[in-house]
Amino acid sequence: MTTIEGRIDELLSPRLKVKVAGLKGTIDLEAIVDTGFNGDLCIPTTLAVQIGLILEYVHDVELADGSRKRVPVYSCNIELNDLKRRAEVILTDGTDALIGANMLKSSTMTINYKTRKITVTFY
Repeated sequence: MTTIEGRIDELLSPRLKVKVAGLKGTIDLEAIVDTGFNGDLCIPTTLAVQIGLILEYVHDVELADGSRKRVPVYSCNIELNDLKRRAEVILTDGTDALIGANMLKSSTMTINYKTRKITVTFY
């Protein structure tokens, strides 16, 4: 069992620190926890190019507006505190990284807006 803590930002988004490693390097991100995203991780394209992610396959996804799109899926190693995992990554043209529900499926999560903290325990 591993427990990690994050924060609630000024826009009330829960965030966790994640280290993402590719073929060319490693970056530290503070990703938004997005339970509406059922994948592992979504990061900005510019960062993916910088660290050299590995292309795995192309996949059909449904976007928040209901439209469908074919997107490349990459893989990388990630660290959430001491928890190390292999993750599938989808890229975004936006600036925010997202941690999706698939990454959290073996955990319990507590979001405390009063203290502006998030706690995730992985089993």
